[in-house]
Amino acid sequence: MITEADADKKVEKLKRVIEGSAGSMRGLLQAHQTDTAINEHSEHLLEEVLSRQNMQQALRRVVSNGGAPGIDGLRVEDLKAYCQANWPEVRQQLLRGTYQPQAVRRVDIPKSGGGTRMLGIPTVVDRLIQQAIQQVLQPALRGAILSTQLWVSSWTQCTRCGKTGERLSTGRLSLGG
Repeated sequence: MITEADADKKVEKLKRVIEGSAGSMRGLLQAHQTDTAINEHSEHLLEEVLSRQNMQQALRRVVSNGGAPGIDGLRVEDLKAYCQANWPEVRQQLLRGTYQPQAVRRVDIPKSGGGTRMLGIPTVVDRLIQQAIQQVLQPALRGAILSTQLWVSSWTQCTRCGKTGERLSTGRLSLGG
């Protein structure tokens, strides 16, 4: 069971990754180098993300989702063979914090009301990495996000009844049990 403190750390880490790295995997390690405890936790998370079992599950998901090739032209059907030949180097780049996602391929797609909009298509390798990260972070953050949503909902109900700024006792949830 995840504790509230661990969930808070994961939420803060995710915020730093999103805000500080602009999608770069390098930010996964750089976003929190000033905090040793979080850095150690991050290395554990990165190891979990890059575990063989998680990567195989992510590969199955990306292949089943299909989709168009990114800017490099690599097709989803060729991803397994690409990983067999190149994954050790990609993995080392991720662990060293030197991996840089490739640019997305921009495609104009029609809108239902007329006109077009731009769609960015990441490479299948970048989709694989994104999927692996999601599989590890999503379950860990789900409880923290739910807790925040319930607290905000309770606080909003409290402000509506004229008790501005007060916390309802039901708004304080514990993730630890």
